[in-house]
Amino acid sequence: MTINGGLEINNMDERFSSFVTVSEKLDWAAERMMGMQEDADSTPEIISDYAWLRDDEIYCLAECLFDSIRDDDMALKQVVERCSDERWPVRIMFCFTRELLENPNLKDDSQMYIAWFDNFRTLDPDPTEP
Repeated sequence: MTINGGLEINNMDERFSSFVTVSEKLDWAAERMMGMQEDADSTPEIISDYAWLRDDEIYCLAECLFDSIRDDDMALKQVVERCSDERWPVRIMFCFTRELLENPNLKDDSQMYIAWFDNFRTLDPDPTEP
């Protein structure tokens, strides 16, 4: 995912706003995350910065998802239900979104969210990484 002057984030925000229900937004986010995983899988390992999903890529998608659903009273329940997804990229994205819904201050504290990702990867490692 290339973040070019916020262009990619703006496109995601527009895409999320095109959906009516939280469920539609969650479905699209899962599809988008798996598309990002496919892109990483097709990247040669010699280009190591892009051959695996990076935390900043996961963060950007989760942040846009969070921004689009945070005012919905049922969003947290629906996100929690998806935190056990069998697909690791989808699982980490939904678990981080859940964390944002439970602790919105995490969004603006880079040390806290970096620690969150480190902890998640320790407890539930990405099976595609060496």
